[in-house]
Amino acid sequence: HPYPPSRLEWPHMVKEWVVKAGKHKATHFKKNPVGDNGESNVIAMVKNGESVIGEFLFVRRASRESGFVKVRHLEPQGGNTWLVRNEDGATSTLLRKHAQDSNDISNALGCAMEGELVEGEYLYCMRKSEKRGGFVKVRHLKPAKERKLPVEPPQDPAEIAALAAALRSNPMQRWAVMDSVHDGAWLRKKPSSDRSTSNIICLVPNGTIVDGEFIYLSRPSSEERGFLRFGELEQQTPKSWRVKSAASMLARPNRHEDKKVNTVCELSAGEQVDGEYVLVSHKNGKHEGFIKRQYLTALALAQATEQAGDRRMDAAPPAKRAKVG
Repeated sequence: HPYPPSRLEWPHMVKEWVVKAGKHKATHFKKNPVGDNGESNVIAMVKNGESVIGEFLFVRRASRESGFVKVRHLEPQGGNTWLVRNEDGATSTLLRKHAQDSNDISNALGCAMEGELVEGEYLYCMRKSEKRGGFVKVRHLKPAKERKLPVEPPQDPAEIAALAAALRSNPMQRWAVMDSVHDGAWLRKKPSSDRSTSNIICLVPNGTIVDGEFIYLSRPSSEERGFLRFGELEQQTPKSWRVKSAASMLARPNRHEDKKVNTVCELSAGEQVDGEYVLVSHKNGKHEGFIKRQYLTALALAQATEQAGDRRMDAAPPAKRAKVG
């Protein structure tokens, strides 16, 4: 059976796999990463074509120390041998006690050094229909092809057009997407926790710059919902905000629409509102949707940065200014 592809062919940060057990119609889904195929160790059989999710390979070092390493930090050498090649450029890679993202000391067994050879045969993974994890031989898995989620036509074209117009009119606030645990943040059609394909537009990678100046909020006292600009709010907790001064909660984030038509309610100074989804524009308006505030890092406003630069130039001595020119 052909072994997993080389690092050059390996998709970046692969987490989804498809079972491909060669001549067999299925392969074992095991409780422990050992060769025991008895009833006490086999949880189930996973069929060819079935998808599983996993990113930790169970490995054993030459020192006999064993634990979990993220597969993206490993390069297949043939057989069950892998070369430690940290994708982030670090000189060592964490060997974990459990197949979890946690970097806590309680989950650390040690570190495998860059260029070290380790042995690993089983990937810890989960079936999509179950919460219980298990082990599958990595040679019976192939990386799943990245599935592009289509942007479905909006149910209300007029409303989406209004959102697009508001977002493309040079929004003041810019954000950098940054999720410390995952590869990026979901861009959603609606401001809800629904992660089904009907609500997910795409995954926005970490480091991507997006635009957006409105956050979707709810008023606890009346459960009224609408949009407010960040400049009108002061954050209290990750999901709680205080209104700085009297403001209008908007039904649609359109600065140019008549407030009498677009206003949901009037908010008082100091009033508390709740919300976590920011309306953003991605790829110059190609995609528009909602991202959780906790996955966005506010960037300095371009206008403010330019003004600060002008002030520094004005304050510079004449000789230095001449050199700059």
